[in-house]
Amino acid sequence: MSLLRLAVLSVALCVSCESSLREWGAPSGLYHWGGYEDSVYEVCREFPESGPDQQAASLAADIARAAARGWPVPPGAHAHLGYLLYLAGDWPGAREHLLAEKQLFPESAAFIDVLLARMES
Repeated sequence: MSLLRLAVLSVALCVSCESSLREWGAPSGLYHWGGYEDSVYEVCREFPESGPDQQAASLAADIARAAARGWPVPPGAHAHLGYLLYLAGDWPGAREHLLAEKQLFPESAAFIDVLLARMES
């Protein structure tokens, strides 16, 4: 009977810890996704509810929040922010985030290089 109690207590403790982490805003997986997925969805919609400058500000805030807490951002987050900044007319900001994507995820280098070349021409 004590083994069953220990198992129940362990499960209760794990559930309690996970809900506490969610309340603090901790990432539930490998990366801190923030509003990245929602931002990608908004850009892909035919009639987005907000413009690229608003979406860029929101995603930049998510990335800053993750950096302040030491959480990694998912692959594509900086590239998407770079794209949003490009659409908003902030080419230096777009370049900065595309280079950040390339540095964090070297496997994206070929794609990022093509984007940078197109942006600079």
